[in-house]
Amino acid sequence: MSSTEDATSSTEAETTRTRSCIDYFCIDFTSFSNFYSHRDINGVYISGLLYFLCFVNFFHLYFICYNGLKFINFYSHNDTNSFDVFELLCFFYFVIFYLSYVIYIIYTRSTTTTSTSTTSATGPSATFNCPPQGFLIQQRTFYRVDIATGATTLIHSDVGPGGNINAIGYNRFDNFIYGILIGSSNSQVIRISASGDYTLLNLRLSSTSINSGDIDNQGHYWVTESGRDWWQIDLSNSATFGTVLRSGTATLRPSANFIADWSYVPGGGDYLYGVVSNGDTSTLSRFSRTSFTWSSVRELGNVVGSNTWGALYSAADGTMYGGENTSGTIYKFPVAPTPGNATFLSNIPPTSLNDGARCIDSANIS
Repeated sequence: MSSTEDATSSTEAETTRTRSCIDYFCIDFTSFSNFYSHRDINGVYISGLLYFLCFVNFFHLYFICYNGLKFINFYSHNDTNSFDVFELLCFFYFVIFYLSYVIYIIYTRSTTTTSTSTTSATGPSATFNCPPQGFLIQQRTFYRVDIATGATTLIHSDVGPGGNINAIGYNRFDNFIYGILIGSSNSQVIRISASGDYTLLNLRLSSTSINSGDIDNQGHYWVTESGRDWWQIDLSNSATFGTVLRSGTATLRPSANFIADWSYVPGGGDYLYGVVSNGDTSTLSRFSRTSFTWSSVRELGNVVGSNTWGALYSAADGTMYGGENTSGTIYKFPVAPTPGNATFLSNIPPTSLNDGARCIDSANIS
């Protein structure tokens, strides 16, 4: 089930925001129209009545404002000439309308609370527990992966509201997985639970080509377009959660080079690691989180397939594991303390679009 987060979700924001007293007595047309769109029959009947009263009373708005004071004067001075029957009816319509509006506020609050509770129950309430396995997203299909054997377990066959998901990372601060939902004109950050349910964050990025992502030891979510345009997003427990901290453009040379994923490797220093490819060869490379530049670590040659490493996973012992898209193979890349050659480990389903993530605090892969 879908929701939108407040840092995170507009539904939660509506439920939790504090309304002042004047909200009960001044028309809030946005929430009024939202109320009318509720898909329950009682809401339609009540809102229809409110719209009718709204029409009647705004038609007599001048009489209402002016004669309301006269009505008070009528009661305080017993001035029978200052208030006629028609004006009295208009005033009572006005009172009835706002009493109805108070009922509408109470009604919508109760419905919103119920809706939020339902979303919370079926949405991303189930957190991960930093397991030794990795996680793989292939377009919208979400798997748990035993990296040592390549065995996959389906978690959810259709994550999200539609559209491909890429650039996933495991957040050690809340034990959710975050990714990028690719849209037609922009991209949106999506949070995925252990059951495959999701929440959409409010944050949108202008790119529709983000293909790589990971969350580092500080809870910063780094995403990039093939290693060039990049964004640093705060997903730690801070006041800036869900906001872009920095962004920029890095240079990969030659221009044909690209990455299909990157990963924070424990013990590998202040870098994100990726396997840069030109289609024919692979180069273990690193992106500095301070200077925002690329540097080569080790030439690996033609490893396998098209050398497109779309799913990277890291372990606490300084090793990175990479799934090559076209061949459907997983290779082991020693990173820290000493970089080494890539060695075959296991097989996974091949794909044209995927991404991997793993908890950086989990056990080493044996």
